[in-house]
Amino acid sequence: MHGLIVQGEGCIVSANKLTACLLLAGLLVLMLAGCNGGKAGKGSFDDVLNGMTEAEVEELLGTGKPDAGTEGDLGPIVAPAKTLRWTDEDEKITVTFVNGKVVAKTRSPL
Repeated sequence: MHGLIVQGEGCIVSANKLTACLLLAGLLVLMLAGCNGGKAGKGSFDDVLNGMTEAEVEELLGTGKPDAGTEGDLGPIVAPAKTLRWTDEDEKITVTFVNGKVVAKTRSPL
């Protein structure tokens, strides 16, 4: 297939150029689909609201990672607390859940 010429209406393209263009188009689609999906980001941070469930937050941000040492009882409030984090190259989002609902969120630069 090396050197094959694809001829359509008014254009002639070599197989190598066609393959390269298709690969570039595929990469562009993947990059655009991955924008802010499952990662920290201003738009996603602003969409997280108190009272949301963990499932609702993970629908916006993707699967969170447990923040080390934050699971357990929350001070004098004896309720199960869980903190999850999301990071990207620029920032970290931390969301704290009590009884499965958002009670706090923070965003900090990395």
